[in-house]
Amino acid sequence: MRETVMNNNPGIITSELNNLYNKSSELFFTFINSVIGTTQKCNMVFSANSKCSDSKSKKSINVPHIFNKKYDLFIIEGSDKTNDIKYLRDCITFLTEQADIYPQIVICVSAEHFQEVSNNVNQIIKKIKRPSDEYFIKVMDAYYILYHLSEYKHNFDITSNDDTLYATAKEIVIRDKKPTISYLQRKLEIGYNKSAAFIERMEFEGIISAPDENNKRHLL
Repeated sequence: MRETVMNNNPGIITSELNNLYNKSSELFFTFINSVIGTTQKCNMVFSANSKCSDSKSKKSINVPHIFNKKYDLFIIEGSDKTNDIKYLRDCITFLTEQADIYPQIVICVSAEHFQEVSNNVNQIIKKIKRPSDEYFIKVMDAYYILYHLSEYKHNFDITSNDDTLYATAKEIVIRDKKPTISYLQRKLEIGYNKSAAFIERMEFEGIISAPDENNKRHLL
């Protein structure tokens, strides 16, 4: 069994997610929808650590100040931030008041603080004036996200931007109705590991089935 080596530090989640985005935006979108469960497509991830001035209170708040995209994913991480209810309230209030964005906010916490932070966030949400279908807020275990990021990168052999090649692989599998590693390997003239990663990714995305009792896959 492969040993997953990882750092259980919530502070690295934003950089890891952005690394995934830069290597494969398509795979990034799949990850955040399946693992994080966001309700809208995200363009990039911003960590809530940039100084921003709240025009109403004139206070400087540690929240992202880049609102040039309609849908973004905002990560609040680090025990010093997630355990500070005032900090959470300021960030969440500021983000949900931005009318030109659909704020998707993920608060990453360690397991021992999960319940406490969840209770605090629930209290904050009750005071949000914006309709609940116009924002996404979720408290998540940092280890859970990091673990799946590690598994994701391993299973899909993410070493470079393979979006174009993967798109071609999907076209071949759907067109020829042959979802096998060896067939894809021959058609694309790629190595076995990359071909296997593409096939596993197609299974993950619901394009093909898992192997049946005869070790054969089928288009879904």
